This record gives sequence, C-alpha cells and structure tokens, in this order.
Amino acid sequence: MSKVLVIIPAYNEQDSILSTVDAVVSAGYDYVVVNDGSKDDTLAVCRENGLNVLDLAQNLGIGGAVQCGHKYAQRNGYDIDVQVDGDGQHDPAYISKLVAQVEAAHEKRY
Repeated sequence: MSKVLVIIPAYNEQDSILSTVDAVVSAGYDYVVVNDGSKDDTLAVCRENGLNVLDLAQNLGIGGAVQCGHKYAQRNGYDIDVQVDGDGQHDPAYISKLVAQVEAAHEKRY
C-alpha cells in the first residue's frame, strides 16, 4: 500500500479550508495545506485549528503552490501525492480510485 499525501493549495479559502481538510481526513489521507500568500485569514484558520500547513510568503499561483506540495511529499517519504483544491470543489472520495490506477500503472512498469 502506497503512502499518499493530499496537497491542498489554498488562496483566500478561510471559509472552506476546514471542511476541505475534514473531507480529506475522513477519506483516510494525510494532507498538507499550502497557503499561497492568502490575503484573508486562511493561515490563521489553519494555525488555530492545528492543521498541517506550509505558508508561502507571497502568492506563487496554483503551479507554485502545488510544486511546493510535491517537494514536501518527496522530502517526507510519500509515494504518491494528489491535489485537492482548498475551495472544496474536488471530492476526496475519488482519491482511492486515482491511487489504485497509479499503483496499477507502476506495477505494470516493474
């Protein structure tokens, strides 16, 4: 079984970040929120609730935030990482199917 990290890039998501993280945790996955230079209270909400959060000093955009999450996953021994947006638009219930496809493709190669 692969060690999976869900990367949650967040820019001004103070109103949705808790429910997004709750959904990811309820689905059984580790996560990291990447606060992408938010101007609202996203970082404060994360810290007040003890969320695993990386804080970018300035907005790097979705690409930069996700790349930061990829580096975090690599440095912390994760086998697979998946992105779920901080606004809750992605349903974490589908992560297991995606992970299964990645694992199957990996097994075919080796």
